[in-house]
Amino acid sequence: MIPRVRNMQPGELFVLKRTHEAYALLRREHGTPGGTRYVVRKHGEQRESSLHHSCHVWPITGAHAPHPLIAHFTLWSATEAVSLIMDELAQ
Repeated sequence: MIPRVRNMQPGELFVLKRTHEAYALLRREHGTPGGTRYVVRKHGEQRESSLHHSCHVWPITGAHAPHPLIAHFTLWSATEAVSLIMDELAQ
């Protein structure tokens, strides 16, 4: 199974595979006309934005975390998690 934004739970951290940027899923909004809206905050930014539900991600926290070392990372150290993920993929 490829982890996607729709598989993340509010509060979980992840890295968007396409851009290698870290995000936190803040909430799901179900009352939008186009269906569910996935509200996120990019690492280092204050404003909220949204991502498409099918975006491919590397989970940093939670049950979807790909590596035990990554599960303890918080958003402030997400760049370290990205480095670990990239090192693991390079092997």
